[in-house]
Amino acid sequence: AACSPSSPLPFHCPSARRVSSSPCHHAGGRVPVGPKEAYEAFADKGAELCRKPLLKVFHQAVYAGIYIGFGGMLSLVIGGGLADVSQNNPTIQSFVFAALFPVNLLIIILTGGVLFTGVSAIVPAAVFEKKAHWSHIPKLLAISWIGNLIG
Repeated sequence: AACSPSSPLPFHCPSARRVSSSPCHHAGGRVPVGPKEAYEAFADKGAELCRKPLLKVFHQAVYAGIYIGFGGMLSLVIGGGLADVSQNNPTIQSFVFAALFPVNLLIIILTGGVLFTGVSAIVPAAVFEKKAHWSHIPKLLAISWIGNLIG
């Protein structure tokens, strides 16, 4: 049986019939439990990005930029189309925009896109933890920024 946390902590493992403060054996150790583990996973993700070929990082940055554009257009088209509805309740247009825009961020996460904001956080973390060389910081920042801009 698959395990899922019923709340952030503690984790619940139905197959083992236990509740603990750490993820169960089914999670493969990939679920961070606390700030230290989350930061270590963060730095590992940065080191993983540093090992990827630059062309692949560029490709992931371009399509992440495209998804940002799609999400913005989706929010503007649907939110902007509510002008008649928002005359009586002006906050509805802002709410619809705010509810739709995160859809693109979910798509980026699910497809493995690379955003400049993420690179500016995870690559320095990998460098600080000595999991990557400092020369990756400007290189990946430039590639992700240009890729996001093109997208």
